[in-house]
Amino acid sequence: MILMLRSHSSGCMSPLVDHMHVAVVPILLGRGVRLWDGLEGVEKDYEVEATSSPSGVTHVTFTRKET
Repeated sequence: MILMLRSHSSGCMSPLVDHMHVAVVPILLGRGVRLWDGLEGVEKDYEVEATSSPSGVTHVTFTRKET
């Protein structure tokens, strides 16, 4: 899903996304997919909050900053 939301020109998240919640489950299938590559500087446009649960799932929320 992250790959579909990236802007083709900047490599960051698309400006069409206002809020997104991602649950990252620590399971590796095959070679895996690096979700966060190319999102450097996302903090400029989004508030990013990450919370880990006892089960090992990490919840990451991205909320667009008001301009």
